[in-house]
Amino acid sequence: MSKLISRSLAAALFAGAIVASAHAQLPPPPPPPPLPDEIRPAIVEIAPPPLRVETVVARPGGGYVWAKGYWDWSGAGWAWIPGRWVVAPAARATWIPARYTRVSGGWEYVPAHWSTQRVVAAGKAGRAPALGHKKARGKGHAKAKGKGHQKHD
Repeated sequence: MSKLISRSLAAALFAGAIVASAHAQLPPPPPPPPLPDEIRPAIVEIAPPPLRVETVVARPGGGYVWAKGYWDWSGAGWAWIPGRWVVAPAARATWIPARYTRVSGGWEYVPAHWSTQRVVAAGKAGRAPALGHKKARGKGHAKAKGKGHQKHD
């Protein structure tokens, strides 16, 4: 009986050594893709659905930040990105939730991002971002001598 236990123990130790050596030979996981420096808001004609109620699970460890779920515009429609625990990409970086603001022509959608990323001008979804506007010539206000501002139509 002791020979049987001895052989079983030896077989278990041998199998454990093989598994341990296999794990030691696995390459490390690839690093996450770099974060974009700029976040580009979009003007979307379709309103986002109401936010979902989520349950925040226990924090997996120190240094994790809860990134609450949000609706992301995929170009073809709104897709729900569930909340999750994430590690900040840099010291003192804070998580900025997605923002949806009613504007003329639809909704301005600013994707969720880290405070270390820069938000640039919003543009129509699927088009280049708007870089501002130009005033049409001959329109607006002109100052006449001694009269203050006069409106020209």
